[in-house]
Amino acid sequence: MKTEKLTIRLHERQNALLAGNGICQSIGMNSCYGIIEEIRKEKNPAADPEVLEKLQFPHQIVAATNDHVDENMKRLTQGMLKAEYSEEDTEFLKDLLDHMPEFILTANYSTELESAAFGRYTAFTYRTNTWKSAEMRGSADSLGLNRYTMIPVGERQKQVWHIHGNAMKPTSIVMGHYYYGKLLREIEEYIPVFLKNYKMAVSKGEQEIAVRSWVDLFMLCDVHILGFSMDPAEMDLWWLLCCKKRHFPETQVYFYEPDPARITNSGKELLMKAYGANIITTPDFTGDYRQYYRDTIRMIGGNRNE
Repeated sequence: MKTEKLTIRLHERQNALLAGNGICQSIGMNSCYGIIEEIRKEKNPAADPEVLEKLQFPHQIVAATNDHVDENMKRLTQGMLKAEYSEEDTEFLKDLLDHMPEFILTANYSTELESAAFGRYTAFTYRTNTWKSAEMRGSADSLGLNRYTMIPVGERQKQVWHIHGNAMKPTSIVMGHYYYGKLLREIEEYIPVFLKNYKMAVSKGEQEIAVRSWVDLFMLCDVHILGFSMDPAEMDLWWLLCCKKRHFPETQVYFYEPDPARITNSGKELLMKAYGANIITTPDFTGDYRQYYRDTIRMIGGNRNE
């Protein structure tokens, strides 16, 4: 893994995309519930599968394994990496990548974006060509706040930050209360370091600041959340929304939900508004998610906030 020095401009707000599983579902990728169900039958057959399925995905593995998450993580991630993409799916993902901003945060463990960029994305490609580490000091990093993949998109390079772990590295996966708590603790420990570096750069009149983790991008960029439900279980991201509002109120967060009925008059809407997020719905949504993602990502990519 090569350590890189990354920077972001201080006096020009930039966009970061936070992409979720919705994009995977738009190309027909199955959820990992089938894999989890196989594990449940073997490890915890007494657990009712219908009840298990009602849990949020990051916590299903806890109940399915009777809290033996670590022992089954490799099996789960191997299942994620077996996904195959048709030529049409690959072209669709390439089109999205071409219009995505430079900074791509993804809550997905799977590597569909990398596979679209490289054609055949293997563990060898991951380790030797794309797995990078931003310079990071003064903070624990056991869950990889500073790790990302660099992928070619035409003549440009774009960063993909798997904020909850990359299936290529099972030990990086954040699933279950223990690992979500651990991730939040690492973020909380890192924020004072980040703020100190930021204030120092501003006081010196610097034009750029070093990027040491995906948290930096979440805090400094205008964040566009697309294809990601922002369930209350995602406590790390809700905490960061609150932190972002307190320290960088001039930056924006946009939450995209095509169907107004899924967000209007909900508790999630109340929380979003409390933390200053902008909710963008599509009243005339036709149900064509691929076209919706194409149109929305083009809009995000064209909004440079200069």
